[in-house]
Amino acid sequence: MAKRKSSRDLMAEEARRKQLSLEVTWHECVEKQSYYGLASLMQELVIDHRHPGVTARRAQLFQVAAARRVEHLIASPVCRRTIELAEAAAERSEGAYSPHLETYGAIVAELDEYGPPPDFLPRPQLDPVEVQTYELAAELAQPEQVGVRVRYLGGQAATLAAIASGTPDANPEADYHYGLHRDIFGSLFLAPKFNRKMRTLTVVALAQHMYESRDFSAMPILADALQDAGCADENILSHCRGPGPHVRGCWVVDLVLGKE
Repeated sequence: MAKRKSSRDLMAEEARRKQLSLEVTWHECVEKQSYYGLASLMQELVIDHRHPGVTARRAQLFQVAAARRVEHLIASPVCRRTIELAEAAAERSEGAYSPHLETYGAIVAELDEYGPPPDFLPRPQLDPVEVQTYELAAELAQPEQVGVRVRYLGGQAATLAAIASGTPDANPEADYHYGLHRDIFGSLFLAPKFNRKMRTLTVVALAQHMYESRDFSAMPILADALQDAGCADENILSHCRGPGPHVRGCWVVDLVLGKE
């Protein structure tokens, strides 16, 4: 007679099934570019499952990368500076996104120099692109909970691009944002085969240079260096050699540098 499974075994099996279901849904949402499905899943991963791969820092770096993508549409030096400050705040945050008070104060002060937030009257006379520019800057400055933030990743930047293109109901940034999901959160359901011995001087130097310069053109070289260091994880190597995009928060570079 087969041994009856304990409640602990049954719970473990259910957890594994749920994990597999989440992984399948994740890949389907990314491949099919299901924006709302992906947004809902990201929020579920944070709130219901407290997934360690969806950190406040990574969520904010996603927002920063999305903003940098449309930076050419931003004329205001205040809003451009806000992107820099928001990135600095993301690097200092711990747990739920909570920027360093000095950095957050600087963002608010610069926005206050311009005038009242767009939601209050009297509001300055701006064209729709300028209005959305300040909406984006204000969003970057807000110390929101990561559970809220992940549901609307890149939303303000996408709206700015849509308004500027004359198609406010479209999402011209969709492809790029799905690429960001793969770059920043791409290893959510795979435990990479990586150990500290692979952090050779060459590997770390390459990753650190790309991280600091925001120039990720050396990703294929990083793949070669990792392979030379003994890395055989195809997920890591193929990501390095893939088309990108690669930005601050790239899961492989973070893995090398020990960032969460």
